[in-house]
Amino acid sequence: MKKILLLLLFTSLFSLTGCSNGISQEEYDSINTEKENLQKELDNLQSEYSEMKSNYESLEQTRKEETMAELDLATVKAWVTASFGDDSIYFVNEPRFLQCISSKKYSLTEDGVTEAWSNTLVAAAALGQYKNKIVYDRIAVKYMSDSNNCFLEVILKRDGDTYALEKVLGDIDNSNVIISGLSNTSN
Repeated sequence: MKKILLLLLFTSLFSLTGCSNGISQEEYDSINTEKENLQKELDNLQSEYSEMKSNYESLEQTRKEETMAELDLATVKAWVTASFGDDSIYFVNEPRFLQCISSKKYSLTEDGVTEAWSNTLVAAAALGQYKNKIVYDRIAVKYMSDSNNCFLEVILKRDGDTYALEKVLGDIDNSNVIISGLSNTSN
């Protein structure tokens, strides 16, 4: 039993002396250099991540704004199409000016002028449904004759949440017909 105890004592002694050596300075420096390199790489990756995140957020905001603008134009297109026909043309000019050309052709008669004016009133009333989406300072609507000439233009001006008549412009060569047609609408 003494031999076993003695053997265990020597084994323990050798084990302790083996542990006390630790790692060499060279290994320590190498690991420390590797740690510093990894820290630099981590810093670079974090910087790249921050830049990419910022770029992503900027692109996301731009896309959101573009999508909202597209939705606003879709609303304008829906109103123009419903009010003036499927083949009507519209242009958006800055600052906040919408121009429409009705696809329907009107006869240059009192009845044709009255019909165009009635169409204007219906279209203006429909704008109330889109008061938060169609927010131009002015809206101009041109009506074309059977001969494809503009004979009447109506300009609406935004007044709060609604639009009010600002101007009615007409072809001077047909002023008698236009005045008579518009006079019929007030009766």
